[in-house]
Amino acid sequence: MDFYGAKYFRDPFWSLPLSSLSKIPDFDDTFLNKVFDEPLRTSTASSLERSTAAARTGPPKPDLTVPRNAWMFSILKKGTYLRQLVPDGNIDRVDPVHGFSAGFPPTFFLVSETLSPPLPS
Repeated sequence: MDFYGAKYFRDPFWSLPLSSLSKIPDFDDTFLNKVFDEPLRTSTASSLERSTAAARTGPPKPDLTVPRNAWMFSILKKGTYLRQLVPDGNIDRVDPVHGFSAGFPPTFFLVSETLSPPLPS
């Protein structure tokens, strides 16, 4: 079961500016491009305490002084997410829904009502 994974990249949601991020400032390209100079850091750390606190107070605001955060929110705001991540435009190559076949284990996607996905063939 997949609750939150990105998928159905042909939906306009992935290529339109997000008005909900309109208050995010525009950043200088020199600052945003620092994202390519820093090492990739990932974290999957989570805790019940942190989740409970976020439920009470809402998620923390992103630290936009960090180039990686600013870059990500900037491309989401502008609607250029997929163009940045898939420069050749072949989004079907990276869309998880195209990785399934009749022999794949049963999988259930929960999709936001803002998306109107086509059924995978």
